[in-house]
Amino acid sequence: MIDLIWGNISFFVNPSLVYSGKVGASFEVQREFLNVNFNPLTAVPGSSTGTLDFTITNFDRNFSATDITFSDNLNAALAGLVATGLPLNDICGSGSSISGNGSITLTGGTLATEASCSFSVPVTIPSNAPQGAYTNTATSISATLDSSTTNYTDVSNSLVVSNAPSLTVSVVELKHPLIITRGSKASRV
Repeated sequence: MIDLIWGNISFFVNPSLVYSGKVGASFEVQREFLNVNFNPLTAVPGSSTGTLDFTITNFDRNFSATDITFSDNLNAALAGLVATGLPLNDICGSGSSISGNGSITLTGGTLATEASCSFSVPVTIPSNAPQGAYTNTATSISATLDSSTTNYTDVSNSLVVSNAPSLTVSVVELKHPLIITRGSKASRV
């Protein structure tokens, strides 16, 4: 919650100055409790080199977040998209766990006030995945703060599947470059 209070407000009413007090406003900035990103953003069908990177942040200054949970139905984003290497334990506090395959679920997460945790889940892109952009959505995001359950908005991210070849560029510096001038033979410096 942010409170803003501006200076005195005054105005004239038939030659007298009238003081009416202060003007103020309050507003709350909502930040995402959960952030999810594919890494890399663009993947080749059949590759298992990608990860789904999660960051959970408790922005509350007064209360720890306990019983943190969320679900992510990878198959709803792209049929055959699966998580590998699960379950992972103690990834967001002692006793927390993420498990599943085509649909993954975090349970038992715990974060102190203003704390965060980050973890990555390896994913495999199906070999028959058509090229295109796919939207993945984490749902049922909740935590308990001050003995009360708080539900957060769903979070979406994108994955691009492309068969385009990847290009790697390397710059190589020669210790002794070749110098060729017009009308001369090649020589090393």
